[in-house]
Amino acid sequence: MTPAEQALIERFSASMQIDYERWHDGVGYDLDTINAATPPVRQAIETLLLARGIRDWRDAEALAALSTPRAVQCLEDTYARADAADRLMIARHAAHLVDTSAIGDDLAAVLRTARLGYGLGEAIDSAATIHPPPVVQALIDGLTQRDGTVATLFAGLLFHIWGHSDDPFDVDHRDRFLQFHAPDPAEREQRAREFVGRYRR
Repeated sequence: MTPAEQALIERFSASMQIDYERWHDGVGYDLDTINAATPPVRQAIETLLLARGIRDWRDAEALAALSTPRAVQCLEDTYARADAADRLMIARHAAHLVDTSAIGDDLAAVLRTARLGYGLGEAIDSAATIHPPPVVQALIDGLTQRDGTVATLFAGLLFHIWGHSDDPFDVDHRDRFLQFHAPDPAEREQRAREFVGRYRR
């Protein structure tokens, strides 16, 4: 292996060290190195990634970019045994490599249970473009079953899905969404019925 190839491997390995700033800013691994890699470098990167396994979205994204037979097998095997949140994460970054036929059910399950900072934000982003009936129903149920902050986000997303805004949370309509901070369950139930009845298409 040449010194230049070794330097590329070291550069990619360094990109796998995620500090707080890179985590906070959503910085992934160095995909440019993968795209420019020679066969020996790709093999070394493959070894690094397979030894780590799929721990978060960065691993799935890098394995999908590598797209070697062993990388694809790792994605498929992990997807097959993962919970709904991890299947959704893998599908977002490697949809062309895994069977995503049940992604609507997976997404609905995450929307019903995940917390902000622990997969819910990613699920909301996905639901803006992937919203079969189970996903829409999970969002509707969340208007009354999730806490006020989450219910508010769900209302904004439903408003967008039903074609009333260009953004998943349109600040021009925020008062419509903030009503789901109501602490009284009966009041929130009534507001949910009115919201769905008025805006659902």
